[in-house]
Amino acid sequence: MDYTVTNNARDFTLSPAQQDLVTEHAGQLDPLLASFAGDEVHLRVIVDDEAGRGNAIEVKLRLALPQRLLNAHEAGAFEPAVNKAFKDLRRQVLEHKDHLGRDHRANRGGGRQ
Repeated sequence: MDYTVTNNARDFTLSPAQQDLVTEHAGQLDPLLASFAGDEVHLRVIVDDEAGRGNAIEVKLRLALPQRLLNAHEAGAFEPAVNKAFKDLRRQVLEHKDHLGRDHRANRGGGRQ
């Protein structure tokens, strides 16, 4: 899976450890996304200042899949926000794959009657 990190925050710079955290979470999605063609999957990680919330950071995830765009976002301290956003994105991927599997079984006549 291809991914990019965009830092739109004015007063926040990603440390190497924070970049590694994002890389680790993105890598954990790879097994879930193996059934999709690699060139059809792209993750965009956006880090921004949370407007009007002091020093809070907003982490936005946008995962482009065939026929679907999944979004997750969390605000707060960097590490908890990243952890929660990726947890939500993982849940959405699993739901999407389950939905695709149900559609495939129904189209083949393998669905429950």
